Amino acid sequence: MEKAKPPLFFIYLGMRKFIILAVMGLLSAGVANAEYNDHRGYNVDSLERVAAQWDALSIEKASVDELMDMAVTWRALMKGYKQTNSVKNDYYARKALGIGRLLDWEYTIWDAAKDIGEAFWGRDQYDSASVYYGIALDAIEKLEVVPDDEVVRGQNYSQSDKDDMLSSLYGALGNLYSMQDSIDVAMGYYEKALGIFKEYGWLNSCSVCYYNMAETLLNEGRVDEADRYYHESLDYAKEANDSLWIAMALKGAGQLYMSQNKTAKALRCLGEADRYFSLHEDEELFARMETLDFTSQVLSLQKRRLMLWLVSLFSSLCSLFFSPELSTV
Repeated sequence: MEKAKPPLFFIYLGMRKFIILAVMGLLSAGVANAEYNDHRGYNVDSLERVAAQWDALSIEKASVDELMDMAVTWRALMKGYKQTNSVKNDYYARKALGIGRLLDWEYTIWDAAKDIGEAFWGRDQYDSASVYYGIALDAIEKLEVVPDDEVVRGQNYSQSDKDDMLSSLYGALGNLYSMQDSIDVAMGYYEKALGIFKEYGWLNSCSVCYYNMAETLLNEGRVDEADRYYHESLDYAKEANDSLWIAMALKGAGQLYMSQNKTAKALRCLGEADRYFSLHEDEELFARMETLDFTSQVLSLQKRRLMLWLVSLFSSLCSLFFSPELSTV
């Protein structure tokens, strides 16, 4: 199977990366919540009006509590602009990272550094992505030694909180190495993330991780393994009763069946997936575009197969009615 080009954050990066970036929020759901967390609803306009009041002088004079408020606001703006404005997303992520370092606030450092790393990854700047992922990993390691009951910047972090942070970074590292064709390394990080997700029963995140693993293996031509992982993704999505990830897994399975010329199975999966995506086209536009593209390819395969069958039938009939034996009668 021909290897797919690297996947997307913006349209020009290609469909596969878009799908991975769209699901990365699920692998980085935030402290104490590894379930689906959609930041598209943030009211960024009002937050920006608050943030616009903070200049270098006000930051220099700010108390610790005020700096913490700034960090929280900048992180919210960072997340709010993640899918809509890359320039503002990067600006607020770097603001948050700077305040995080000023406060020695490891959670903010982790959150902002991982976000910046994902932005570099989306632009195929993998070395820079690796640097910021390393910063995020260092922050988690420092937080790991802090006792669960110790308050850090107004909040204490349980082991599940720390594991949540770590698993999301493992997922991001899996995506990073997948795009660099280091498949075994990528799968190793996915497995680490998956182990944490299963330990805590985070069903949505299990579904997402299996989906990413299936996509990675399918692009490597490892069809049997990809088939198993797509079905694992589907099973976890059904257990979680998550319609979005049921549709995503069905889309992936449809693509796989298409690659095997199993057109009837492919159409069944793609049809079910499109029924969901068509009802949520504003939020899942690119997933629907990909589903429709796969459907078009499957129909083309069926059309070519039908034409070959008709040509073969016509040839057989010609041989029967115009054979030399019949012509001499």
